[in-house]
Amino acid sequence: MILQRLKGRSAFSEVLQTGKRFTSGPLMVFYRELSDGPGVNQTRIGVAVGKRKCPKATVRNRLKRLLRVAASDFFNQDLGITRDSGFKRESENDAGFDIILMWNANPGHSHQVRLADVFQHVAQVLSKIYK
Repeated sequence: MILQRLKGRSAFSEVLQTGKRFTSGPLMVFYRELSDGPGVNQTRIGVAVGKRKCPKATVRNRLKRLLRVAASDFFNQDLGITRDSGFKRESENDAGFDIILMWNANPGHSHQVRLADVFQHVAQVLSKIYK
């Protein structure tokens, strides 16, 4: 499995419309399993933090960085992915997912957001997907 970024409005809207969703505290996750096609063993992660929830750009950008780092750490630690040529798992037969991590709370200031708190929510929702 290869971990990549989910980019583009059409890719996001496809996951939002056809995927499943659940929440963990302030984190909402939309995901869909890739069953066939050219990128069937790829996992693409998209991150979204809305302006209505976090009006300050510095807070939004920090949250997006922390969500990406937390997702990367989850895949490196819990799934045993190596970082030699991209993110690849040992088994290439695993199905890939398109995942959107959406933060739905305003922390106030950027210094109030900690990686440990974000990682806790990200690990909880991603472990539900990969159980």
